[in-house]
Amino acid sequence: MLPAAAIAEAGERPQLLAAVVGAAASQGLASRSVDAAPENSGGISGGNSGDLEAGDHETTIAGNQNPDNATGEKALRGVAVDIKGKLFAGGDRAENPQWVALHKLYRRRGFQPIWLTQEGTWRQRVSLWQKTIAFAGTEGLNPRDYDLKQLIENQQHIAGQEDIAALDIAFSQRAIHFVHDLMVGRAKPSAVFPDLFLLPQNRDFATSVEGMLELGSETDMKRAIQEIAPQHPHYDILREALARYTAMHDEVGPLPDIAAGELIRPGDRDPRMPKIRKRMKLLGRIEGQKGAFGRIASFFDTLVGSGQDDDITDNDQNFAYDAETEKAVREFQRASGAYVDGVIGPQTLAALNTPIEDRIEQIRLSMERWRWLPQDLGKKYVFANIAGYYLHGVQNDNIVVSSPIIVGQVAHQTPAFSSVIHDVKFYPDWTVPYSIARRYLLEKVQKDPTVIEKLGYEIYKDRARLAWDQVDVQQLSERDFPGYQFRQKPGPNNALGLVRFSVDNDYSIYLHDTPNQDLFQKGNRAFSSGCIRVQEREKLAVFLMKGNSNLNAGDVGQRFKASEGAELETEIVPLTKEVPVHLVYMTAWVDKNGDVRFGPDIYGRDAKLIEALRQQEGQF
Repeated sequence: MLPAAAIAEAGERPQLLAAVVGAAASQGLASRSVDAAPENSGGISGGNSGDLEAGDHETTIAGNQNPDNATGEKALRGVAVDIKGKLFAGGDRAENPQWVALHKLYRRRGFQPIWLTQEGTWRQRVSLWQKTIAFAGTEGLNPRDYDLKQLIENQQHIAGQEDIAALDIAFSQRAIHFVHDLMVGRAKPSAVFPDLFLLPQNRDFATSVEGMLELGSETDMKRAIQEIAPQHPHYDILREALARYTAMHDEVGPLPDIAAGELIRPGDRDPRMPKIRKRMKLLGRIEGQKGAFGRIASFFDTLVGSGQDDDITDNDQNFAYDAETEKAVREFQRASGAYVDGVIGPQTLAALNTPIEDRIEQIRLSMERWRWLPQDLGKKYVFANIAGYYLHGVQNDNIVVSSPIIVGQVAHQTPAFSSVIHDVKFYPDWTVPYSIARRYLLEKVQKDPTVIEKLGYEIYKDRARLAWDQVDVQQLSERDFPGYQFRQKPGPNNALGLVRFSVDNDYSIYLHDTPNQDLFQKGNRAFSSGCIRVQEREKLAVFLMKGNSNLNAGDVGQRFKASEGAELETEIVPLTKEVPVHLVYMTAWVDKNGDVRFGPDIYGRDAKLIEALRQQEGQF
């Protein structure tokens, strides 16, 4: 904030106070006031308050035009002193990486102005940066956070070198803010989600800005932007999808809701079917999402009532839910995160009626979350999307394993974090957490004591194993845990199944098999107590262990052929090289076929992130 005295002194010059001081001080820069220019001193001439273009006549301070070298050097030294003073007057902000980058940027350049000359004219690079930042929206960022137009217009109010210093710093803040947000994201993720653990990203924002200062064309700047954005094929596809959904929204506008009603099953007739077919064709589901957007223009003519012949005209009077449409509905259900059964019910209609702007927001949020991840995910890694209920084993950017997963219930959410898998545990036992014993297992055992033998449970007290006939199970209560503890022996009925993949983390979260394979057929698969259950357990084990342990693929396969009732002993196989694992939460993602998919915000994390981004809009 500006000192009160400085604000008072600048009060006689409200334009400059709002223009320069507002741009700098609102970001935390200390600034001394500047005296009003004396009358008859020439004032400002050649003002150009519009957007700058390369080659435009530059605005200058009258009286300072064409100074001799000595005067120019003196002026530059004076501006450098002012820049340095303003930066250091802001206090120690070493915890803010953008402030660190701002200091580094000017220190490397001897605190000389970057965007303005000593006469107060804009340098040619300003026009290029203005055009570049205008494209922030194509990267899922908010262009308003980095708006340069007001700063450029403020240049006409410059009356001295302090003004030059304040305005130059304010411009640099915008540039660093843009580069920072593009590289590591707008949000402060750990502040928004305290349970989120991210690997540190040591990114040099100042060096990136410096490199871009040397570029001279829009093509080079766009290439530089894409190089500092997340380097992952799925981010690139999301960027393309954002452009296509934005174009769809701009051309078509808001879409009317399809009315609720009775369930529509294959073979039924319903007057809503023409509208359902039209909506799905518009969204590109019948012929595949990739080719759909190329047809938007022709769809648009029909949607606005041009009367041109088209296969989705309002003249469609076919009320039948036929086989072709059922295939499209099932594909749409897969794409939108609805339960795939071919029945058009409330969930499918809700997905069809989801506004295009909501889908755009989902894509933006997923692009934001990609920026939170390490630049290098690893040549070989596991990627699990909690909101999408899927896991990928990726090697050299190719999806080698794709598996449905089950994640934590809303009350026991699976956290998002990056870590490593260090071993594979075959035939794991399971020491039941006290919380699960109290709220679930104790009641289950009391209602049906046969599960003790059927599922292989043991009971311990003070770490000593007891025989079941030594315990009156019916007299146990929640208050007895801790004290007593349940353990489940290895076997096919073990809650962890036949294999556990051990992950380094502070949340007691790991990946594992499950005996309840039928749950993978559900649409909403938030059933666990926080850990992730993997359907393709054998494929994942082979992916992790082949060439990376003392077991080959055949050895791994044998471990999954345990016979019912066999006495199994736990076997821990360390991985030769730890494999990175990334647990993420994205409601818009790219599937193994390269199509963008959407899912529900099961934990409400999208809504929370949207609010956090709204609250910190424009903050440096």
